[in-house]
Amino acid sequence: MAGQMSFAKLAICLLLTYIIIYVPRTTLMAWRSLPVDVKDLDAHVNTSHGHVRIAVCISGGARTFTTALSLRTIKAAFSDFKHVNVDFFIWLTNNPLKGDRNSKNQSYPPVSNGEVRAAAAYLAHSTPFGTFVLNEVNFHTSPSCDFGEYTKLMRDQSDEDVVTRSTQTLFKREKCFELVRAAEEELKISLGKTWKYTNIVSIRPDIFFYGPLSNETIRTNIPLLPAPAHGSQVKYVNGHVPNGHVAFLPRNLADDYFYLGRPFRECTGVFQGALSQEIEIELIKQAFALEVTNTWTVVPYTLHRHVSKGKLCERVHTYRSNTRTDDISDWIKRCNNFVSWFFSRGITTGQIEYAILDYWKSQQALT
Repeated sequence: MAGQMSFAKLAICLLLTYIIIYVPRTTLMAWRSLPVDVKDLDAHVNTSHGHVRIAVCISGGARTFTTALSLRTIKAAFSDFKHVNVDFFIWLTNNPLKGDRNSKNQSYPPVSNGEVRAAAAYLAHSTPFGTFVLNEVNFHTSPSCDFGEYTKLMRDQSDEDVVTRSTQTLFKREKCFELVRAAEEELKISLGKTWKYTNIVSIRPDIFFYGPLSNETIRTNIPLLPAPAHGSQVKYVNGHVPNGHVAFLPRNLADDYFYLGRPFRECTGVFQGALSQEIEIELIKQAFALEVTNTWTVVPYTLHRHVSKGKLCERVHTYRSNTRTDDISDWIKRCNNFVSWFFSRGITTGQIEYAILDYWKSQQALT
């Protein structure tokens, strides 16, 4: 009996030694800290054989994120690329009791935190290393910084001053980007100490896509701040407006975008940076020179306001000059046709993303 016990102990010791020495450390680290399915690890290894990875950062107030129109079109838009793998990283805030209001004083109905978590998990856990955070607003501007008159100037029709309202957007983006960087550090253990995502995409949660994205868009090698643009007074010299809703960035320039809010946290004394009614747009303009920035390529998305179905595509009218053409009727038609098709199906569950992709492809075949 004693011999059998000694043999059992020896076998256990040998098994533990094998795990410590031979099991890839990335697997252990990933299981510990990120929602990983072991079958997906091969997808990461393929990065060195022609497959690349991009990170999609979704940040902001949840608002309409939990609706089928937003959630399913976001999933579909990033689901159909050759030799490209996608991970979703999501950092959201939500008030389940009061809902939300945008800067135009338009309201969004309350959504439970459970619904928001389920929607975020649906995206984040559909990819190997994605993750999400649902949090209260836990970031503030520097208490030792003097922002002057802008702390007294209200942003649009909101009840918040320009600095508070604008910097919240910047801080949420930065929080989301921290999730991306944490994943990169984990993956470096297996893929090499210099490994990073090839491209980073930043989008708001309260949008929907009405058409597909191209490989050229998500693999851009210069900053893409696409049309449609804001109806903003902050413009480049050619009249184009930097897009503050979505951005497609090569990895080497992503830090410049996601850390735009740092001066507002680190400032002491009188603030020396950009201050205007539209701080975040001004900062983007200063960070990315027009000469090396794409502002004219159209990305088929629009904001998802809490409005009737017939008004969902109204924001498409803001394309204006950023499209290099005055004729935007085709984009308005595409949006209206997609919305009509989507709601006529009456399907909001199951694998609707495949139906969305099939619809988009059928429409492309007609053009």
